[in-house]
Amino acid sequence: MPLDVFLFASWQAQPPVRVPGTAVFMTARSEGAPPILVHHLKHNKALHEQVVLLTVSVLNTPSIGDEAGNRDQPGGDGFVRVIARFGFMEFARRAVGARERARAGPSTGATRTRRFTSLT
Repeated sequence: MPLDVFLFASWQAQPPVRVPGTAVFMTARSEGAPPILVHHLKHNKALHEQVVLLTVSVLNTPSIGDEAGNRDQPGGDGFVRVIARFGFMEFARRAVGARERARAGPSTGATRTRRFTSLT
């Protein structure tokens, strides 16, 4: 389900309570609403003010360069999707940078971050 459709459908009747901080939802999917986000909203009925949807992809090439590596796609309502792409030789070096960016939150410098992981 596309993220904007998911947000509109689930928030139209009753929007979730927004709590301070940043949540990072790690998912293999680079589009749509991650299942872990749907599960989180269904059971907790609350969502952090800032939400990062993080997809990490290791490609079958040694290096892809800095420009092609990360794509930030800002969304509405405090959402940002980060797609971090790495060549198999540069993964460890650049993974630290992606982790630090996700920890800081989307341009907020937030100190309260929660991480959620989904294998799908």
